[in-house]
Amino acid sequence: MKHLTRLCRTAVAAAIVASLPWAAPAFAAPRADQPVAQHTASPDERYEISNRLAARFGAPDASDMRIATAGTYRFIHAPEYLYFERADTGSVGLELPQYGTSPAGLDATALDKDTVLGRVEVALLRAGLRAEGRHFDTFYDEFAGAALPESLPPGFDPKAASTHMARTTVYKRTLNGVPVFGSELLVGLMPDGTIGRLRLHWPELDARLAADAVALQRAVRSQQWALPDSVTGPETTILETSTGIVHSGFADPGMRAQAVVRVMYRKQSPDTELPLSSTGYKYFDANGNEVVVSSFPQLPGTAAGAKPKTTR
Repeated sequence: MKHLTRLCRTAVAAAIVASLPWAAPAFAAPRADQPVAQHTASPDERYEISNRLAARFGAPDASDMRIATAGTYRFIHAPEYLYFERADTGSVGLELPQYGTSPAGLDATALDKDTVLGRVEVALLRAGLRAEGRHFDTFYDEFAGAALPESLPPGFDPKAASTHMARTTVYKRTLNGVPVFGSELLVGLMPDGTIGRLRLHWPELDARLAADAVALQRAVRSQQWALPDSVTGPETTILETSTGIVHSGFADPGMRAQAVVRVMYRKQSPDTELPLSSTGYKYFDANGNEVVVSSFPQLPGTAAGAKPKTTR
């Protein structure tokens, strides 16, 4: 592990990071029908992957490594980490099994917002991760504790009685000041400041999409754009309307991006005795047509592919 860690401090590490496939993502949609192939990594493949992850994240050498690939996706399973990458969009993810498991928990004196964000910025810079237009959104906190339910006093505060194990920093994205829906950046740090949890889906977007979104925003403000009938029924409550850019998620085998109006709505059934309520988002273009940017094909031979179609 020591010789791998030292790679972070050499020019070799910089060369490795510069050669990574996600450094300059190209939008070539992978084949949706390509089967997932899994194999045990060869010695040369293990060496290449271990060096890359050590250079970028300080990850330890893997004692065993299995790789599953499909199109531009690659998933790496090892006892020391789980890792994925998508070459066409530059998306990456990493999870160390020891993240958030220290018996001592987090250092309470280093949990304030400015300290955490400063450490995250250093970690992203060290890893060579680019996510332009990122803005802090929130923290996801994880606690661990144990108690006997029958002995809990009134007003029991589970957070105060638990150990703060992890704090994951979550970011949102803008492009030229326009909100982007669908981008994802989550970063969780180990006690030494290295990345222990990462999820980055931040594809490159054409700046013209921001101009399209601004024009759509003007249409909304001037009431030249109206809510479609699908979200204006008596059982539907509009909670929020915002204009921005939406793009496909990591798991979508293609990639689509478009300027949209995002409508957050709540729909409640007319049943007065046992009413059902659901909340969700819908995206609409300048003409009021619903936009679906993620489409997951049903492959033959899978449970989803065999599922009978139903009508509503």
